[in-house]
Amino acid sequence: MNTVKHLKLAVSSRLAAYSRIPLSLWLRILLTLTVALLPNGFSASSAFANPVPDGPAVVIQAGSLVISEFRLRGPNGANDEFVEIYNDNVADHTVASVDGSSGYALVASDGVARFVIPNGTVIPAHRRYLGVNSVGYSLGAYPAGNGTTATGDATYTTNIADNAGIALFRTSNAVNFTLANRLDAVGSAGEANTLYKEGTGYATLTPFSIDYSFYRDLIGGSPKDSDNNSADFLFVDTNGTSAGAGQRLGAPGPENLSSPSGENLAASLTVALLDPSAQVMATPNLVRDPTSDPANNSTFGTVSIRRTFTNTGSQPITRLRFRITDLTTFPSPGGVADLRPRTSSAISATVGGIPVTVYGTTLEQPPSQPNGGGFNSSLSVNAVTLAAPLAPGASIHVQFLLGLQQTGCERLELDEPINYDTCTTGAQIAASTLTCDSFSAVGTGTPASGYAAMRVWNVTTSTVALIDSYINVGVPTAYAAIAANGSYSTTASFPRQAFGAVLQGRIYRAPSAAFGSWDGGSFPDVIVTCQEAKLYLPLIQR
Repeated sequence: MNTVKHLKLAVSSRLAAYSRIPLSLWLRILLTLTVALLPNGFSASSAFANPVPDGPAVVIQAGSLVISEFRLRGPNGANDEFVEIYNDNVADHTVASVDGSSGYALVASDGVARFVIPNGTVIPAHRRYLGVNSVGYSLGAYPAGNGTTATGDATYTTNIADNAGIALFRTSNAVNFTLANRLDAVGSAGEANTLYKEGTGYATLTPFSIDYSFYRDLIGGSPKDSDNNSADFLFVDTNGTSAGAGQRLGAPGPENLSSPSGENLAASLTVALLDPSAQVMATPNLVRDPTSDPANNSTFGTVSIRRTFTNTGSQPITRLRFRITDLTTFPSPGGVADLRPRTSSAISATVGGIPVTVYGTTLEQPPSQPNGGGFNSSLSVNAVTLAAPLAPGASIHVQFLLGLQQTGCERLELDEPINYDTCTTGAQIAASTLTCDSFSAVGTGTPASGYAAMRVWNVTTSTVALIDSYINVGVPTAYAAIAANGSYSTTASFPRQAFGAVLQGRIYRAPSAAFGSWDGGSFPDVIVTCQEAKLYLPLIQR
């Protein structure tokens, strides 16, 4: 058996900013990096932070099990269905019904249970459980863990009606399918029974038999759960079809218990620029090729983003997978780039005068994605395998290749976190590390003037900042001047915080070194929880 861990790499991008190229693009990508480890455990970290040097760091999550992705129809018709359940907590969840019945039931609004998660089933922290309609489910060959695919952990044979609501209950006894026993629900605006939806429900779909899914928005770092289906779920399909719930090029990506996933679990992998001595927007860290390649969804050329990943843990890493959770793609309005993530090969780049191999990523299928990747598509690094793992202390250079189908405003965000934005005034992080006693960041500013202002506070004990750019008596100031080329780099220290402390870091653009208010341009906070080095959270890949 293998232990598994997951890093949330965000590549949110309006890319050209990264390269200062005349032909601009607006990209906003969040990539979910999946990492599988060989046995003996792993440590955990925030979705927005590099690991705490002497121990793991995890985002504190609320809640329990939620419906994270689903579809009620596909290319194989009304039976081409799946429902994915996600454990959004930092602890494993052991299924135990509230009434002694057989387990947790996934029920449609017709009152009929489609599948039951049996009592005793352990859904590890930040992992998924998958139920599929075995009559028509067509995504069973989609990659999951090492040598596994996205087959159902549970199956059913009675299709769920289009636009019907579904709910997960802490019981399999129909008499107890009540609000008090409900864990989560998702339904359309046309679903009359409010027990089977939250809020107003998602927009009612025209029932096309297309490769689509609804998935919870991941822009904030974890599946969004505001108890309002219309705000929480995004509709995607492989052709960017207008079916009633918004057009968004993308792909379904069902995950099961064998899938090596789990947001905010990556203390043993760090990310850096391919060439730390070069600017974040310069070669070889970002390279634009204007060669037109319409057959590969690159009419206006490509942009290659290169990063170096290092295994800082004690176990070999056997799988790297990235999931796109946000980007500007088809259909893009005028002035906004249309980007298409695509499969790439290994290339050679020069770093410090020395040639290095930069490995490509593969757009994972099924489903077939003839228009290129989009929202919720996944990219894997095939150079890292069970037979050829990334050893402790070793690094691998990786490129993400994006075809450009329309030019426009540009933005890039990669989470550790990394981003660049020419469209929004502010300070963008190119790479950051928040630990229990320091906060460092390297990034870019738009416009190229003013200061990148930093703030960190211990949200567990106090709202008083540990470092700040405000003028506060006894609080160390922390900011960096944004250079004429738009770059900045700084590190600030503060007293080491205790085990269990939740720290939150923030970067803004400030008009001056001493100021009383923030300028525009806030980006996702960096959040970590200080942990002891001896803590391990084993996730078993079955």
